[in-house]
Amino acid sequence: MRKLRAVIIEDETMFRQLILLTLGKVKGLQVIGEFGLGKPGLEFCLREKPDLLVVDLMLPDINGIEIARELRRAVPDTKILVITGHPSERLPAELMVIGVNGYVDKTEPIEYVLSAVETVRSGGMFFASRIRGKGGAGA
Repeated sequence: MRKLRAVIIEDETMFRQLILLTLGKVKGLQVIGEFGLGKPGLEFCLREKPDLLVVDLMLPDINGIEIARELRRAVPDTKILVITGHPSERLPAELMVIGVNGYVDKTEPIEYVLSAVETVRSGGMFFASRIRGKGGAGA
């Protein structure tokens, strides 16, 4: 079986390294690039056409949604997993519309990233987030 080629775009160094270590545990997966900025990461993805992109939503130079949209247009077979520390109620629906395969809130345990990778790899979708309800207690 061919290795799943993955790229990580995450501006927080510690979190990027944590994802790298976590993805290193996935059998048959190889991280071929990691970037702290979106534009060089996107250019790399357009050139190398990875099987999986793990991208942060909020990057200093370009929004993760723009990266996902551009990559989906140019390389439709790439699986896209968005991670964010800024979830919103509308975000999962927005991401589904542009064809993102999964979404993980950074407040979730790192195992969620592993579960998300396995789910999207096998053709499924993975959306995990703790969105706070408007009525006081969390939903």
